[in-house]
Amino acid sequence: MKRTRPVTLENFEKVTKYWGQGRRIYGKAALELGYQVIDYFTARSVHISNGKEHYFIKGFFTPLNSLSHSGIADNKHFTNEILAEAGIPSSKCTTVDRDQFKNGEWSAEGVPFPMVVKPLDSTAGGKDVMTNIRNEDELEETIASLLEKYEVLILEEFHDNLQDYRVLVLDGNVIGVVERRAAYITGNGKSAIAELIAEKNNERGDNADIKLSKIPMDTELVRKLEVQGMKLDSVPEKDARVRLRNVCNTGTGGDVADATDLICEENKELAKRVADTMGLRLVGLDFLCEDISKPLEQTRGVIIEVNQHPDITIHHFPHEGRARQPAHAILKSLFEEE
Repeated sequence: MKRTRPVTLENFEKVTKYWGQGRRIYGKAALELGYQVIDYFTARSVHISNGKEHYFIKGFFTPLNSLSHSGIADNKHFTNEILAEAGIPSSKCTTVDRDQFKNGEWSAEGVPFPMVVKPLDSTAGGKDVMTNIRNEDELEETIASLLEKYEVLILEEFHDNLQDYRVLVLDGNVIGVVERRAAYITGNGKSAIAELIAEKNNERGDNADIKLSKIPMDTELVRKLEVQGMKLDSVPEKDARVRLRNVCNTGTGGDVADATDLICEENKELAKRVADTMGLRLVGLDFLCEDISKPLEQTRGVIIEVNQHPDITIHHFPHEGRARQPAHAILKSLFEEE
């Protein structure tokens, strides 16, 4: 059975109908740059060649970062410690595993409330990231629940009322910035929040370019409503905007807007420094701050995550603002072309 097939601009839409976004974006960019593309469909990968060199790309995994450096970046606790040691603003954190929790051999000392509890890795799309944990009872309840699914959790301080930005760095240059906005609904003065969420969820999914997951009605959402004095059956006033989550991911109902032209030079230099510290050529950095156009230390800012295989879909297809084309720059860098 043949397991490969050539891809051209002419047959692209037919061949890529069932491809994931990463393979599709990199494949299309490669063809537009004049590279040869072969679909290894049973491996869900693409083979890209310029006639001299060749590379495989699977999803958003590229050969730019080494396995060892990627492995360190995948461990959020180690990453925070490395950044803190380098004097880079990051969150206070600690970890707890199943055995430690079961035996009562764990502590969150040094990590202030409110807190975030999330898996040590595997948090793509904001999955199972629980925020604004306010006291010991909530903390233990959340840890117990998540340890049913994960071996190790990270506990870190929660930074509220800040804007969330993804900063994309390639070989020391910032090539894209997006503001990530948490899921929200807008009141009409008649419908309950649960009804408004259902209506918005019906609308999400019409955009074929970027995955817009539905807004989950879970503990995270209920807690966010509670701190605003609301419940799922509350009826917001007309035109009132109600934020539904703290995590700002399209995977949990959020939107993105391009902010590449807004980031200041100081934050660009900081992003480059983080990439150098982690030894990563390509990296997506999660900045939390009041305003990306001002130096991070002036806006209560921190870097909360380092993504070594960043999803570039949000830069190619923002909901607002100019679309960037990072896949083209990434491929040129891979083939060491200007």
